[in-house]
Amino acid sequence: MKGFGKKQNKNQIKCSDENLIKVALDFHAKGKINDALINYKKIINSGIEDPRVYCGMGLIVLQNKKIDQAIKYNLKAVGLDPKYSNAYSNLGLIFCQIGNFDEAEKYLRKAISIDSKDAKLFLNLGEILYKRLELDDAEEVIRQAIDLNPNIILSYYSLSKILRAKEDYLQAEKTIKKAIKIGPEESKSYFLLHEIYEQAGCLEKSKETLRKSLMIDQRFALAYYALSRFSFCKDDKDLYDNLFKLDTQQIKSREDKINILFAKSNLRHRQNKFLESSKYLKEANDLKLKLYNSSADKLIQKSKDYLIETSKFQLNESKKFEKPEECVFIVGMPRSGSTLTESILSINDKSFDLGERPLIENAFQKSCDLFKNSEVQLSFYQLYLEERNKFVNTGCISTDKYLYNYIYLGFILSNFPSAKVIHSFRNPLDNILSIYRSHFSEGVRFSSSLRDCARVYVNHMLIIKEYQRRFPMKIYPLNYDLLVSNPSTEIRNLISWLDWDWDDIYLSPHLVHRNIKTASVIQARSPINSNSVGGWKNYKNMLEPAIIELGKYEVDDYQY
Repeated sequence: MKGFGKKQNKNQIKCSDENLIKVALDFHAKGKINDALINYKKIINSGIEDPRVYCGMGLIVLQNKKIDQAIKYNLKAVGLDPKYSNAYSNLGLIFCQIGNFDEAEKYLRKAISIDSKDAKLFLNLGEILYKRLELDDAEEVIRQAIDLNPNIILSYYSLSKILRAKEDYLQAEKTIKKAIKIGPEESKSYFLLHEIYEQAGCLEKSKETLRKSLMIDQRFALAYYALSRFSFCKDDKDLYDNLFKLDTQQIKSREDKINILFAKSNLRHRQNKFLESSKYLKEANDLKLKLYNSSADKLIQKSKDYLIETSKFQLNESKKFEKPEECVFIVGMPRSGSTLTESILSINDKSFDLGERPLIENAFQKSCDLFKNSEVQLSFYQLYLEERNKFVNTGCISTDKYLYNYIYLGFILSNFPSAKVIHSFRNPLDNILSIYRSHFSEGVRFSSSLRDCARVYVNHMLIIKEYQRRFPMKIYPLNYDLLVSNPSTEIRNLISWLDWDWDDIYLSPHLVHRNIKTASVIQARSPINSNSVGGWKNYKNMLEPAIIELGKYEVDDYQY
């Protein structure tokens, strides 16, 4: 993040004041945050007002998650010097972090209007456009950053990520290889190359580049975690030995500690040493919960609010659309079998899987913004199609497996003329264990609390049950445990409900090449099997908090 740099109008500052500021900036640049903070405060308290100081303060309070203060300090910097591009850049990144992409883009473009030769500003703007799913614009902006400075490796990482989102894996691979040419000893470049190969289904090449990454940096925690997700291989024994030699007490970064603990847990799980795996798993999640607050309360409240808000909604038959698009939504908990379901449906050559892009959330937010601003109204359905059609040609069937779409089912089923919803669910304790073991990077912030996993599971079942009562013909309940135990019957029933023509290839989704962009990518490359059914019994003692929580409710169909 750009935070502070050379000060404009430097001649207006006394030499002694400039020396004080330089000392504070040097402390900050060297990572001596406490010393920098003490000096920044001394400078401000002495009445010296300099935008670099307020930018520096903004960065420090942002690290402490004090968002409002970070915004305040950077706005102060802008007030002192309206042409101080660093402050606008920081504001853009702060607003991006809290999900206000309109404000984020506004401030980054302002920064660029002041300093159009700074490649890092274009890099930051590209990240915002990427998060808005404006992928073509994001690619154009990142390429501008590369033109301005072709030696910034982060620009190639960002471009590769955009190309992966556009499913252009060949160009994504070429882009990362350019980064490797610039910095051949950057272990992260090989790690990102492994992700490209993994998503494209080239698992051996993926694992090979992971090994290369760890050869360069034998303490690369995230690479150890990624390697632990593959099947155990004797060729990797030395790497596994190195992993267990790493003492997490000696690792300073909490993120690295968490990655190492999850990796150790995965390997002990594969060796059927479940007690030891449980120990590492609990330690990893306890650390993670300290780093990220659980999202369970917010998620549960939001789903209840929307359930009430849509209680009087019925399917809107008044609006007629010529040839309405067929939109299939797969909803449920993370790790509930949704990736397998999507893999099965993607065999239909008329379908396109949208993955876990938050298209419904984006359309819903746009709908709310239009309503607040009293602008010309587009229906929620039309706004969704605008988001959807960035990735899918008109006339195609789309499968959208952003799992939290269940929160919006009242809005979807009362506005979308041909929506079909598949609710993927499984044994609650198998589901909770799988979530707890998955180490999600973002988006599932309740995953590190077993109690919260159980609370969200029960809430999602109750919410969807109510929507099934309201829209009984629109939601298909798909039991994952039955699906993997008796795929022939369950898949035939599903395809029949969708009113699609049958083909035996639906029974072998692992044979069909497709790009997979979720945590289930490795499992989805295997034939349908029931190996994970009942796995919770190996972790029964660890799962006690979830068992107690589930016991407060009636969870249909399962005994635990």
